[in-house]
Amino acid sequence: AYYHTRSHHPTILKCYGCFLGHIQDSAKVSIFLVLELCTGSLKDDLVLPRKEYERQQQCKHLSEDQVAKILHDIVQALLYLHSEFGLTHNDIKACNLLKSPTGEG
Repeated sequence: AYYHTRSHHPTILKCYGCFLGHIQDSAKVSIFLVLELCTGSLKDDLVLPRKEYERQQQCKHLSEDQVAKILHDIVQALLYLHSEFGLTHNDIKACNLLKSPTGEG
């Protein structure tokens, strides 16, 4: 959270702060991040809900240009995190790649 609030990159969602708290009836303390509005994840663009998939019998497809743009943005964000803070992201997967309303982030 410390680095997230200090990062300024167009393809990294803005983090406005963080706080510690408890999730309903849990004794465990959790860290909550206050991020700019997210409208979904890359997973939402790649995977159809099960009922819709069964009805259509197909998956969503992205064009080569869309995939190239997504990969370029991911690599640029990772390079920024590594060069600025010496960080690596150890859990890259579609559901962790969040999107802002403009599609960035």
